[in-house]
Amino acid sequence: MQRKSFSISFRKKFEHVYAFLLEKKNNGENVSDYICHLIEHDMNKMSGKNDDLEEKVREILQKITKSSHSLEPNYAKEVDDDLSADQKHDPSHLIDKLFD
Repeated sequence: MQRKSFSISFRKKFEHVYAFLLEKKNNGENVSDYICHLIEHDMNKMSGKNDDLEEKVREILQKITKSSHSLEPNYAKEVDDDLSADQKHDPSHLIDKLFD
């Protein structure tokens, strides 16, 4: 399979970017892979792939609701009193409250 290549030019205002990439190359890093990973990351952000972030938020909220000792005692009790039994096991409603 033929290698696919792309040529880019750096304007004067991006000389610092060129210098950064040149330094990476001189340190033996694969600049093409580096650029491809950055672009792929942007593509994932644009397509709304925030599943990892959402999962991390859910994990944190579950830890908070399971171990209320990590919160101030009065606040933890208020939050606990406001939650139904179902909500205590599924903290996703707390995410919605953050954006109200």
